[in-house]
Amino acid sequence: MDDKKIIINASPEKSKVKVLKSLRQIVKFSNNINDYDLFSVVDTYTPKQNDLFFSIIANVYEQHSNTIVFTSEKMRKIMAYERHESPKQFGEFLDKSFMKFMAIQEKTLSIDEKTGDKILTRRHLFQVVEINLNTLECKVQVDPEFINLFNNLENWTRFSLLQYTRLRSMYSKRLYRYLKQYRTIGKRSFTVDEFKEKLHISKSYKPGNIDQRILIPAIEELAAIFFNLKVDKIYAKGKKGRKLASYLFTWRKEQKNRKDINVNKILDKSIAIYYIRQNQYLSAEQKFEAIDRYKGLRSGTTAKIYQHDHPQTFFIEKAKKNGSRGLFVREDLNVVDNYSLSDLKSVVLIYERMNKEALLLRDDMSDLVELEIKLIKRQLANWIAHMQKDPNFEKSLNVPKEDTIVNRLFNHKLFDIFQVSNTDFKLDDAEIDRIRFNVGMQVRDEFAQFKNLKNKIIVDDFDNFFQDDDLPDINYDLPGTNYDLLDGN
Repeated sequence: MDDKKIIINASPEKSKVKVLKSLRQIVKFSNNINDYDLFSVVDTYTPKQNDLFFSIIANVYEQHSNTIVFTSEKMRKIMAYERHESPKQFGEFLDKSFMKFMAIQEKTLSIDEKTGDKILTRRHLFQVVEINLNTLECKVQVDPEFINLFNNLENWTRFSLLQYTRLRSMYSKRLYRYLKQYRTIGKRSFTVDEFKEKLHISKSYKPGNIDQRILIPAIEELAAIFFNLKVDKIYAKGKKGRKLASYLFTWRKEQKNRKDINVNKILDKSIAIYYIRQNQYLSAEQKFEAIDRYKGLRSGTTAKIYQHDHPQTFFIEKAKKNGSRGLFVREDLNVVDNYSLSDLKSVVLIYERMNKEALLLRDDMSDLVELEIKLIKRQLANWIAHMQKDPNFEKSLNVPKEDTIVNRLFNHKLFDIFQVSNTDFKLDDAEIDRIRFNVGMQVRDEFAQFKNLKNKIIVDDFDNFFQDDDLPDINYDLPGTNYDLLDGN
């Protein structure tokens, strides 16, 4: 580690104990953490220890010199730690991890102005680490000298803890952090030597080794996060021919106020699969591998499903063994019953957007119709619930925006009926069937309109769905194959 001081805290702050009722899922820290080697040792830890470290870093943000207190169960949940391990085993994991964290230190060399003596100082990142061995409650305090890494930031790196902990390769984790530092720029270049140093790659690795063991797996894993991610090799001309000089990573830049996490499993999954399948720089085989990596499946699983089951869904879900189809082809769509009204509407909008790009397949379109039905039922139930709480509610009630198919087709009629109805108003089966038929017709029409366009332009505009300057603290509970379909043709 270099003998340099990168943080100066001029005014010590009073410390107090703060119990965190909920844990942040956004990691945000000064770019100094990426630009200097103070935290490089963290990348030598096990992946789960690395995840725990950044889970803690996410939660010391804007806490200044306070001692933060959190339950291990909440930490275990947000870092997706193995559920099968007992509390005792998790306690042992915490102890071993914190022992390593306490070793993170900065070494500085200064000169005493009066005596001229050389002064060597070592400061540890964490001043306090405490584990209650009975309750597994944890306490952590950052040394005051380092609080400017996490407070009052002018230049920072920000990323989703959920995305980070899902990455399996340490190379992918390291690269992810460096690319996220440039998320609103859309490109990041490394010289060969810099790339090896920052990703902790053996100096003995040749370009071919880096391609096979690091670059290809990392690009496949990160394709679910960065839209149209690719890497170009830049060569320099020399006396003995071309020599690899640098790696250039490019992707579609993000808007500054885009959320890094949607707090909605279906949206996260839908966008991830969309990013993979629409990546112009991945082969069909790489897309299969990328989906396997994202879903945590054995290599080759998605390719096998695609070859033998001929899925009728953009998301390449495995068909049910008995061949019967439930309400949704994507079983995870069942969780929308537990979603807020705004989250359910976001799912519908994503499906509609993909339908207009002619990406949805037969079963997906059926799923969209059922989601639209759920949306209008939820809106109606929401109106009734408000009416029961406030008799004057209908006077200030506004018709929902006509930005979904079901709203465009039926909201005005439902609104008019509701205004003169009592709170027992329900949609009968005949009305639901009529809505389902008309929505289904509209879904097919919108699909056909885009399908017939000669020039289809794929544009990732998910930024328009999810925007925020910063995310508040949240609890997240939450055969000879025809490859044309996978290539988005």
